Amino acid sequence: MSSHLLGGIFLPRDRLPDVLEVIGDWLPRSHAIDALKAVSAGAEDDGYIWLRVLFIGCWIVGAIIVGSLTLRRRTP
Repeated sequence: MSSHLLGGIFLPRDRLPDVLEVIGDWLPRSHAIDALKAVSAGAEDDGYIWLRVLFIGCWIVGAIIVGSLTLRRRTP
């Protein structure tokens, strides 16, 4: 539930305490929510949306790299 709270699903991130707002700003779910809101409202330009998508892509690549470095390989 904490990722929902920090992502801005239950309440806007700007209403969170400063520490939690900063943490929430670095989570990929926050950027996904921001991009979806921008698309649905038509409030932002394409650059804003693609920047959010790029941020999410960087999280995915980072997770793959961390996973490949930390998981053990099982070869017979």
